[in-house]
Amino acid sequence: MSGFQCKQFYVGHDRCGMKVGTDSLLLGSWVDLAGVQRVLDVGTGSGILALMMAQRLADARASGFQVDGVEIEPDAAEQAMANFAASPWHHSLMVHKADIHQWQPPQLYDLVISNPPYFSAGQQLDCDKRQQARLQQSLSIGALLELAAGMVHSKAKIALVLPMEKADEVALGAASMGWFIAQQLAIQGRADKPAKRVLLLLQQGTGETEYRSLTIYDQNNQYSQSFKHLTKAFYLAF
Repeated sequence: MSGFQCKQFYVGHDRCGMKVGTDSLLLGSWVDLAGVQRVLDVGTGSGILALMMAQRLADARASGFQVDGVEIEPDAAEQAMANFAASPWHHSLMVHKADIHQWQPPQLYDLVISNPPYFSAGQQLDCDKRQQARLQQSLSIGALLELAAGMVHSKAKIALVLPMEKADEVALGAASMGWFIAQQLAIQGRADKPAKRVLLLLQQGTGETEYRSLTIYDQNNQYSQSFKHLTKAFYLAF
């Protein structure tokens, strides 16, 4: 499949190691955008998360918003540029083809969002680009948190989607840098299965975590009402 059609935009992803998937669609639908005008998408890939942020901010009538994506892989960066240029919000979207470790942000952000790498070095995937897109040796969770913390102001947020088993690691790493998990949404494929993914929203300081869960499929193997409600701004079928 060469791309993914959302209600207000199309995402080509045939040149990207990671295709548009449920993880990003859930994260982009869920993250709290209250008070957000400047967003950074780290490892933007096809640009799906950045485009979702632009649509939501435009729908909320957030004037003057800016969404930037950083991507190291040249083909993915160029595809994100094309996707941004074809979108209704092209004036408010920008791709920076760069290594996030050396990149200097043009501004401080209200939100850093990412579907980051989470496979360990040594695991082999079926595509070199997919391998690069998902290797922790390129960008560890700890490095991502440290880099993001230097690109935001004191009231900003960081939003991530990760395997469930990474939640405790992120909580510990975040706490050592003065952050805490404000919201955590566990994602179950079905009600009788354990959660395999988790959405995290981090804020600076200390506080209690709000724990919730969401099931993607109901007992009839159809999308659950909760999933439809969360993602209805993007999925054509809802």
